[in-house]
Amino acid sequence: HQVSGLEIARRLRDHPIVERVCHPGLANLLPAGLTGTSGLFSFVFRDGIDIRTFADRLKLFKLGVSWGGHESLIVPGEVVLQQKAQPNSAMAFGVHPRSVRLHVGLEGTEALWSDLETAIDAASEEKT
Repeated sequence: HQVSGLEIARRLRDHPIVERVCHPGLANLLPAGLTGTSGLFSFVFRDGIDIRTFADRLKLFKLGVSWGGHESLIVPGEVVLQQKAQPNSAMAFGVHPRSVRLHVGLEGTEALWSDLETAIDAASEEKT
């Protein structure tokens, strides 16, 4: 998870449609004593992408939540924000509607990146 997760995070960081990537391995944010990360992180798209199309076009990444199993998963912030507000809700934490929580599983890095690129391209075309 760690190697693939960091590589996917780097590629997303460098993609022009991505506004920011929240991954501790990208900014040397690891607390003292920790030597690695996982495949769980989030990123925020810039304007110009249809999040629903992005999620629908993914083949390897499935819609769902996990604390780090073997499968690759996504949760769009837009979906989380539509849930009824509770104490400690996504709204209270300021989850961005164009954010995506991503878990990189055990599938190959190149296959996962290809899946993301295909979905990003389709979602960018849909919005224009």
